[in-house]
Amino acid sequence: MLHYPSVISKGPDGGVKSSGLLIRGLCVFLGTLGTLGTFSPRVQAEGSRDLFPSGASGHRGSIEWRSSFSNRFRRRTLLRVYANQGEYILMGSSTVGFDLGDIEVFHPGTVTGAVGNEVIPAIANFTCSKDQPGRGMITNRIQELAGPASIDGTGNTDGYTPCYYAAPVTGIYFVAIYGPSGRNSDLSPNLGIENNIEAISTGGNQRTGISAWDVTIRDRTDATTDETGRLHTFNLAINMGRNQVYLHSQVYPVTLDGYRYRIELNGIDPFGFTMFGNQLGNLDSDGRTPLYHDIVGSDRNISNPLGGVVSASPQYPLFFNTIDPSVLSALPIYDPYSGNQKGTGIPISPILPEVQAASFVGNLTGSTSSVGAGGTFYFDSNLPSGTYEIILSQDGSNFDPYAPENKVLRGFMSAPGLQAASWDGFNNRGEPFLSGTFTYAIEIRGGEYHFPMSDVENNPTGGPVYHLLNATNPRGNNVGFYDHRGYYTLDGELVSDRDPTDGDPTDDPLCGSGPPLEPSSNLAVGSNTAAPGYNVFGSATDPGNTNSLCTGSFGDTKTLDLWTYFPSEPPPNTLITIVPSDFGDAPDPSSANATGDYDTLAQNNGPVHALLTTLVRLGSGITEDVNGFVEGVDDQGNASDDSDDGFVTLSAPPLSGPYRLEDIPVNNETNDNATLHGWIDFNRNGRFEPEEHTSAVVSPGETLSNLSWTVPDTVSAGESYARFRITTSQLTDEPATPQIDERSVGVATDGEVEDYPIRLFSLESSPHVLLVKRITAIGSHRDTNPNDGTVLNQFVDNTTGPRAEDDNHSYWPENFLIGALNGGKAKPASDGTAAEAADEIEYTLYFLSVGGATARGVLLCDRIPTHTTLLPDAYRSGPPADPLGTQPNPLTLALNFKGNEVALTGADDGDAGYYFPAGVEPTTIFSNINCGGTNETGAVVVDLGDLPPATGPATPNNAYGAVRFRVQVQ
Repeated sequence: MLHYPSVISKGPDGGVKSSGLLIRGLCVFLGTLGTLGTFSPRVQAEGSRDLFPSGASGHRGSIEWRSSFSNRFRRRTLLRVYANQGEYILMGSSTVGFDLGDIEVFHPGTVTGAVGNEVIPAIANFTCSKDQPGRGMITNRIQELAGPASIDGTGNTDGYTPCYYAAPVTGIYFVAIYGPSGRNSDLSPNLGIENNIEAISTGGNQRTGISAWDVTIRDRTDATTDETGRLHTFNLAINMGRNQVYLHSQVYPVTLDGYRYRIELNGIDPFGFTMFGNQLGNLDSDGRTPLYHDIVGSDRNISNPLGGVVSASPQYPLFFNTIDPSVLSALPIYDPYSGNQKGTGIPISPILPEVQAASFVGNLTGSTSSVGAGGTFYFDSNLPSGTYEIILSQDGSNFDPYAPENKVLRGFMSAPGLQAASWDGFNNRGEPFLSGTFTYAIEIRGGEYHFPMSDVENNPTGGPVYHLLNATNPRGNNVGFYDHRGYYTLDGELVSDRDPTDGDPTDDPLCGSGPPLEPSSNLAVGSNTAAPGYNVFGSATDPGNTNSLCTGSFGDTKTLDLWTYFPSEPPPNTLITIVPSDFGDAPDPSSANATGDYDTLAQNNGPVHALLTTLVRLGSGITEDVNGFVEGVDDQGNASDDSDDGFVTLSAPPLSGPYRLEDIPVNNETNDNATLHGWIDFNRNGRFEPEEHTSAVVSPGETLSNLSWTVPDTVSAGESYARFRITTSQLTDEPATPQIDERSVGVATDGEVEDYPIRLFSLESSPHVLLVKRITAIGSHRDTNPNDGTVLNQFVDNTTGPRAEDDNHSYWPENFLIGALNGGKAKPASDGTAAEAADEIEYTLYFLSVGGATARGVLLCDRIPTHTTLLPDAYRSGPPADPLGTQPNPLTLALNFKGNEVALTGADDGDAGYYFPAGVEPTTIFSNINCGGTNETGAVVVDLGDLPPATGPATPNNAYGAVRFRVQVQ
């Protein structure tokens, strides 16, 4: 006769329940319990008998406790169990009593650190071998299936004798089960694993593996009834001992928003692997954005993943039976990025996701943006945390997130309430959405469960199979997703598919033998995980376990992401308007700034003007652009050939000093003032800086404008770029960032931007001659002025004016520059006629070549000062000597050059000196000379020829010199 408990009630899954004993399908129990006359209900312990029940398909694996890492998390199974105060935790394993094999218990809150990498205290609150020696050993399969005998030994006598611990407080206790190698070993358990489900391994050869194990909660020492659905872990490490043995276990996870699943592993062939669950799966190269792709590592530990991607931390507990709802309020909530605990408690009922108040704010007005500018999506979420997906459709009907012409945005929501997601204005292909009107849809995901499978070489029967237990998913309760194709990370790095040479490196599965026939599931609505052939990969005959990148079976050295979720009902599609725009033309080959690399493209915050109107412009019109230009050329082949541009070309600025552009064609047909901004990149660093900026107000109706700069002495020679912007928008510069003028980039609501190449020349790379003029004599006096004692024979530093630094160059010869800036008092003729009584003044013109190249054909020109008359034969006698012996022409000039001092005539007679009386222009002999205006007082000219640049003081001797002439005061 069959005896049943007298009190029977409905269980949470539709079975019958009495004192924690769940009796499903009586015929199944009869088939496995033997003689009817001796049948009594079996207790249901929690542990390896749940992973490997009697008569189950597949093979046995051992859980691991190892010191190494897999996919950056510990290869160890830290168990957790919920117990009420006064309840007993009963424990046993196939390793207790063998070498260092043991079981330890830690109180709630004593195990700290990030989930998956927890810090285990050095001293446990309870240790089986020390506190209850001789107990806790599971020595055979019968004991494993029977579970623990009662603590007092009176009940369930077929079970093992457990070690036990009375819970002093209510909470989640940590249970660490060690293999014979102890808690700090990384020895492989492979040789000590019994693959037969109906057998267990015992003895020291298990090393870091545990073949059979059990953690059960009971309320009395004589009890044989278990409180199931309490035992769980956040990171389950299993070793099968070899390949071509298959794991058919099932686990029961729950998500942070209350969705409960049952997952059938369905015969995966992993050898050794870890499994855990989280909201985000794998993360993109920024370490935050959900990747929805696989990780490709370099070895079995998934080291050095390609593209810099990484797995998110474990978040979801994995139970070994249907979950006891009383546990949910005590479960920790972990952050998916850091793995640190941030809260406690999971709802009993799932939260159905709902999106409210969706909107888009463009960079112009309302939901309007300019091309390539993008904007921000806003919406409210009711989920405690979760992910969102926003799809912007190109045609308004196709919302495929992976369509190249569409745009998909994904992200993580750490809290309920208002959410914001930025869009850069580009599609999935990296091209800007052109002008037009577009629709978008926002979806948030409840119950999102990612099941990363690390280093699972083969999956010959497909799956794993998801079963949603406590809600009805509109896409089916077995729905799942995967995407095993190649991809680009957010950093632009390619994790290539198996055939990158076919023109699309992201259309096929990743590398590895035995790829899935379908490289991805249906990514729009998901696929049935229970369908034959779903996610089959690898081989049933070839282990393919090389632990080397791309050389083994498809799942080798990878973390494959498999996921499911409960979708929100999408709100009505909302509109975005994108208006035509104008961009600059300067080159922008990368996001950096350097010579020839400017912020021009929309994705680099380049200047963009929305063409809501063309009433404000440069030149005759505005050419609509799709974006800036990587090569610095526009559709016609360069940066300055549009027929409506304001300039044809820009003339080269001077080496230094004023530079002015006049009569720039502009138009301001509005009623507001516009501003014409201009920048020249004088230092050629790829940025337009505040000191390179100038501007002018363009009043309503104005058609011409002027801009002026002062070219710095530090200009960098070579091809550079100028930028011009005209707009009524109030562009502003941020003083805290002097390295860039923010007015040169970003958005303007009207107007136009034009970029132009411009050739710059510098003092350092061009010929350049310094000139210093001094008074070196009054009459025959070279030491002091006899009229007032002004010193004439020492260096006087010029400290004012634009050429103040010319007399301080380090290459001037020592003690060379002497003379007075102001010679003091000079005496004219006493009666205005006696010329012999007037003072004579000597002027000395010092010259020094300091450019980056030879100054060729140098002509030195100086005007005769007003109220003076040139002395035509001032150097006839005395030094310098007559270079020709007897020179009939007056010796008007003296030249100190190449180490010699010689006298020169002022006549056109073959020497280097010339004098041009008032009214005779020097251009009569030197057609290209510029003496600064008409010759009204007379001028002296010296033809110095070629002057090489000085390389040091007085070196070489033809890089410097001096010219003297004398005048008489009138």
